Amino acid sequence: MSRKRDAPSRWPAEVYDYERRVITDPAVGGLDLRKGSWIHCKWCNTTLALKVVNSYSLASWNTHQKGKKHCGHEQEFLGGGSQPQLHHLQLMRVRRELQQSKQYQARHERDVANVINAMTNLISDQQGDLNSLQHRVSDMMHEIEALKKELERIQQKDQQRRRNSVTDMDIFEKRFRLA
Repeated sequence: MSRKRDAPSRWPAEVYDYERRVITDPAVGGLDLRKGSWIHCKWCNTTLALKVVNSYSLASWNTHQKGKKHCGHEQEFLGGGSQPQLHHLQLMRVRRELQQSKQYQARHERDVANVINAMTNLISDQQGDLNSLQHRVSDMMHEIEALKKELERIQQKDQQRRRNSVTDMDIFEKRFRLA
């Protein structure tokens, strides 16, 4: 169970309070609590991806905060009063709803694809069953035709036997005539 000592497994208290479950840095818009692989700056509206060895590290975050772009956005955000805060909250809500909508749409598309695949499989199975039944019916029709021919042949033989056979009465009459 050896762990790297230089890679912390939690965000520092300046960024996130684990007891209260609250982001403590006002510039942080979101962060990855599981792996520590990203942190979102709500002033710049950018997400910093941290490498695995730098996860939960403030070095990249501090470097970003010292940049001119971040400082300019910070002044704009803090100097504007509550209007940008409200705008930012609305923007975050719209993003969240958009993400949920995309997830719902992807789930719906996956469900539709599954239904289409199931229906296609069902139709192909039914087509196979129908073909099998058609072959059986065709075989039965051939058997019926063969049985009809056999019956006609037997009936013709039976009629010939009747014509050629002599009954007991015929024999009796012949004896009487001869005697």
